[in-house]
Amino acid sequence: MTVARTEMAFGDKHRGFQLGQNFGQVHIAPERPETPPQRSSNVPFRRDPHFVERPTLTEQIRMKLCVPAGRVALAGLGGVGKSQLAIEYARRLRQESPQTWVLWLHASNAARFEQSVRDVADQLKLYGRKDPKADLLSLLRIFLRDESKGRWLVMLDNADDAGFLLEPPARPDRAPVAPRRVDYIPTSDHGSVMVTTRSTKEALRLVYESETVEVLPMSVAEAGLLLEKKLGQAGKDNERLVQALGCMPLAITQAAAYIRERAPRCSVEDYCEALERSRVSRTSLLRREVPVPNRDAETNNSVLITWQTSFEHIYAARRSAAELLSLMSCCDRLAIPKRLVRATEGATVEADDGASGFEDDIVALRSFSFISPTADAQAWEMHRLVQDATQVWLEGQNRIQEVRNRFVHCLYVTVPTGNTECRTLFPHMKGAMEQRPTGRSALLEWATVMYRAAWYAMDQGGLVDAMSMALCAITARLEQLGDEHEDTLASEGLAGATLGIQGRWGDAEELQVKVKGTMVRILGPEHPSTLTSMANLAATYMNQGRWGDAKELQVKVMEARVRVLGVEHPSTLTSMANLAATYMNQGRWGDAEELQVKVMETSVRVLGAEHSVTLTSMNNLALTYMNQGRWGDAEELQVKVMGTMVRILGPEHSVTLTSMANLAATYMNQGRWGDAEEVQVKVMGTMVRILGPEHPVTLTSMANLAATYRTQGRWSEAEELQVEVMDTRVRILGPEHPVTLTSMANLASIYRNQERWGGAGKHLRMAVDGSRRTLGAHHPKTRALESTLAQLMRQRAESLGKLNEDQAVLHDRDVSEGEIQQTSGRKWCQKLGL
Repeated sequence: MTVARTEMAFGDKHRGFQLGQNFGQVHIAPERPETPPQRSSNVPFRRDPHFVERPTLTEQIRMKLCVPAGRVALAGLGGVGKSQLAIEYARRLRQESPQTWVLWLHASNAARFEQSVRDVADQLKLYGRKDPKADLLSLLRIFLRDESKGRWLVMLDNADDAGFLLEPPARPDRAPVAPRRVDYIPTSDHGSVMVTTRSTKEALRLVYESETVEVLPMSVAEAGLLLEKKLGQAGKDNERLVQALGCMPLAITQAAAYIRERAPRCSVEDYCEALERSRVSRTSLLRREVPVPNRDAETNNSVLITWQTSFEHIYAARRSAAELLSLMSCCDRLAIPKRLVRATEGATVEADDGASGFEDDIVALRSFSFISPTADAQAWEMHRLVQDATQVWLEGQNRIQEVRNRFVHCLYVTVPTGNTECRTLFPHMKGAMEQRPTGRSALLEWATVMYRAAWYAMDQGGLVDAMSMALCAITARLEQLGDEHEDTLASEGLAGATLGIQGRWGDAEELQVKVKGTMVRILGPEHPSTLTSMANLAATYMNQGRWGDAKELQVKVMEARVRVLGVEHPSTLTSMANLAATYMNQGRWGDAEELQVKVMETSVRVLGAEHSVTLTSMNNLALTYMNQGRWGDAEELQVKVMGTMVRILGPEHSVTLTSMANLAATYMNQGRWGDAEEVQVKVMGTMVRILGPEHPVTLTSMANLAATYRTQGRWSEAEELQVEVMDTRVRILGPEHPVTLTSMANLASIYRNQERWGGAGKHLRMAVDGSRRTLGAHHPKTRALESTLAQLMRQRAESLGKLNEDQAVLHDRDVSEGEIQQTSGRKWCQKLGL
């Protein structure tokens, strides 16, 4: 038969011949049967030789997957170790059960998922897979349903956006109602599924809530072991480093790689110092990528950049949640209250959603583990590095200053003046010191926040913070309002009051005289702010022992307030109480009592028997009775005041505790040592717990208890407690603060009563010299200390004159120096059984 030849031209002078024509169907040769594959695993990563066991998580995973058709989803921050847990579980499963298939599918997006399915189809040698039109997912489902193929574990890694898994695969010939991608992984008693994802919300689209496992940062012990394995050695600074990194595995891996590369020029200590130097230094280190063999090639190996991918996802999916996260990144990370971040409509963009919109934002952020709940249902906390990463992300968008301005505004509208409310917000106000905003309006709001925070810090004894915050307020108000504006002067007045409490009487006086003079000239001599500045200056004069100058100013303030506000106004009554205190310091007990009785009676009538001004006036009157030796009258009044305060303010309020301390002092003066000690121990324990062991009021309570021990002749207990008080005051207030000098004199008294003349003389001389420099040679306290020192020297001479030379040397030796085993305030409470 002759074959017809057809000549064909293809262009470009190419020619050819068609040898024949096929008028039937083309049939592809059928696939040849293949050798069945060995049961295997396609986990694309090696086992990590530095893997650290996390027993609780491992057991949770095992328990959820050991049941028929078990499923589990590991959810947590990027870099927290989810994939490493999955890899380790898969490797162990293959060791324990070599007949189990382990099939790893990348689930970060549809393209990678489908490529993984093709790879698995080749691994399993699925019949029909080579057909270009083959539905590989259907072939995989057939294989997984077939019990004869054996047990299997399918792993969906990095399913951070599960949306594509809940959609049918993209096929041109797809049926109108087609299974979703995830439905091709069947529910089977001989198979199980593990998912890793950064989002709890996405996890719940694939598994039940009971099948989720939240992967949190490691414990300190686990993180320390990981660092030790990565570095190949233990070290004294290892714990410090892992805590600085928030026990985040990827961050620890980054740090270890950085240190190893630069050793011995870089140590763990050097890395810690760089982390703690500043946020800029910290983020510079944590932005660096390091090679990590067992992480997905398309996953970033920098913990900060890893999280920024999630930020972008949230920003695209729910912008209001991203805005909320941005605001939270400016807050103190440990307790972010709802009322602060919802202070303005700007806290969330979707204002029309109202409360439900805000709660949805919280759910979105919690889903990605960017925030976590606290014991307080109305507050959240953030990982330190998440805050850093968020701020780096904002800087990349040139929005950091905008968000900081919004944070300051939220503080401005939220921060109250009451101590109870300020307590929870103070860490955020303190953090705002380093987040100075831009623009006149924002700067003035920031100055107001700093001013209110400084008042709270001063009231709580945080004098360093108080001064720093007052200076922030002064600087901003000077820039925006000038040096004669009332708000600027108020800030300077607050700084002056803080200087006074610090015992820097000269500096306080200088600033307060300036403020008073300017206020008199600008506002007038009877303006409320002017009168407040005069009262503050009078308080400084009192502390300097300048009773006459103090009285002169206080009389002016009182008379002006009587004229302007009336005799029954609370401010007028406060002025009268201050003048009475000056009379007390002058020893004018009758005048003090007369004025205090008047204040108390007026307060009871006008403000009520339970008003704070009334209770304070009753306390002051009781102190006058004490100074007059009228112990019964003092006790009666103090018991009444204390009972009212316990009922109204509660047994742990600072004012209640002060009244209890006053009652204990009355018991001491009555010789009722047991009653005094019982009250003082209770007061000290409560103050240590509530205010902290180094708060000025706590230290006063410790000194009072030491005085009771001293009076009872319990010298070692008195000495130990008094040394602790003195050393703490030296460290916090300085060696020449008047209160520190009192501690020195009290310790000298303890030594004196034991005839330890060396220690007594040394500390009393230090007190005298410090008082001369700080208060002046003519201050009553200086003169009293000088008199005590003279008595001590006479007593020492008389005592040593009765001893021979060798005995005198031994007697004079100061055994206290370096031999006191100090006990902190908290340990004292434990020692006393509190």
